[in-house]
Amino acid sequence: AWIVILIGLIVGTLFWGLTVEVNKDIIRLAFSFGIIHRSIPRERIATVTQVRNRWWWGFGIRLTPHDWMWNISGLDAIELTYRDGKKFRIGTDEPEALLEALKVV
Repeated sequence: AWIVILIGLIVGTLFWGLTVEVNKDIIRLAFSFGIIHRSIPRERIATVTQVRNRWWWGFGIRLTPHDWMWNISGLDAIELTYRDGKKFRIGTDEPEALLEALKVV
């Protein structure tokens, strides 16, 4: 039982928060302390769209019917469509602000 609790605490700590940073060259995503992270070059992105996830797709790093998703809460997300047609969703509590940041920078 203690092992299950320990594993739950470790996983909970690793996925506590999702930070998204946007600059003119790269989108950086990092869970919690940055141990699990990803960088996406802006030049790889063809389009950016505000979307809504299904509740059963869950939280964390997930493979959905629309390719990969990183999400920690809620159903709102921004969908990046890459130039090669693949997609990636970023879950966010502030979809309008993230969408604007991705369009402006």
